[in-house]
Amino acid sequence: LRQFQAFFFIKDSINLIKPQAPPKVEIDKDVAIERLRQNSTKALQIQRKLLEADRELSQARANAGLKMDITISFGLSKSSTSLANLYNRLQDQENARLTFQVPILDWQRGKSEIKIATLNKKSIESQTNQEMQELETELIRQIHIWQLAQKQLAIAQKTQESAEKSYQITFQEYLGGFTGLSELDKALEAKNLASQNYLRQLESIWIGYYKIRLLCLYDFEKKISLD
Repeated sequence: LRQFQAFFFIKDSINLIKPQAPPKVEIDKDVAIERLRQNSTKALQIQRKLLEADRELSQARANAGLKMDITISFGLSKSSTSLANLYNRLQDQENARLTFQVPILDWQRGKSEIKIATLNKKSIESQTNQEMQELETELIRQIHIWQLAQKQLAIAQKTQESAEKSYQITFQEYLGGFTGLSELDKALEAKNLASQNYLRQLESIWIGYYKIRLLCLYDFEKKISLD
């Protein structure tokens, strides 16, 4: 602590606060996987890849279809030797033309583009399925580590409490002259080691919990999604 104060030129006294216990929440694997699929940035990237592959395949199919042109024209005509009768009983001239274009080379190229887009979609589906499985496997692994750390924390806490009681008893015996300094040093060392182990387990739980939150972008304590 003194080295920390000296490094940052802190002259005021610093009071260390004991880390709080982690939130008592249960993380259901099915719920976590569901939130992972809905909220995870990686999962959303996977969904976008699939949508882009579908769009490319749909575009290839649309480009390979028949090309149809419709032409409609309308006009009036009349011939006469007299200017006065030129606009009497005009004749309608209405034409409509429907044209289909099926170029052989374009059609073959269209079939090739559909085949390439289909293969690309299957490749992306296979790749994204593997990526999603790896993501879910990592989530389950982190949940298992977190659950194991909770059990280890409970053991570490009991060990710490036991070491603290043992040290207090040994300290009183030392004051009464019933034990020596070496026994007191051993009790103090055991107390410090138990305290350090408890803090390490506490750190593991907090880190594990926030790793799960980060993967799912979900607060399991408040049951809300994280922005």
